[in-house]
Amino acid sequence: ISDQVSSRGLKTVADLGCGVGRLGLLLGFLHPEVKFVGLDLVSLRISAAQAAARRWGFEDRIQFREQDLLDESKPLPKTDLYYIVGPTTFDDINESVVARLTPQRGQSTFYVASLLPRTIKILNRTPWLVLRANLAAGTSDYALPLYESSPNRP
Repeated sequence: ISDQVSSRGLKTVADLGCGVGRLGLLLGFLHPEVKFVGLDLVSLRISAAQAAARRWGFEDRIQFREQDLLDESKPLPKTDLYYIVGPTTFDDINESVVARLTPQRGQSTFYVASLLPRTIKILNRTPWLVLRANLAAGTSDYALPLYESSPNRP
């Protein structure tokens, strides 16, 4: 993800199912220009992530919020990249969540990366998302699919 932030010039990242905030904290160290929002259902995880962001002085650009992603009354952040790899409790990400993904203000497209099998099936069925790359994921045997939204999204 860090390489994609650099190579594509991304300025905002949202982690849907952020857990204790590892991705946000890593981006805080590696990319001081990036704003990050992490959402998770479990308040204890969010508290731990917020404490770490404060400890490292990232709270002005790295934020964590408790939020049920399936609650359609709560908007999702607008961003350049959505990362949906969180814990298996979020394996029920559904079409309504994907439909609510939107680009950062002033942008026409955004990216989505996920390793969750059900989410990947949904992303593959979404006509306005195009698979752009399979990113190597370290030394493991899997790749992280990266999708790009169409500027002509309905």
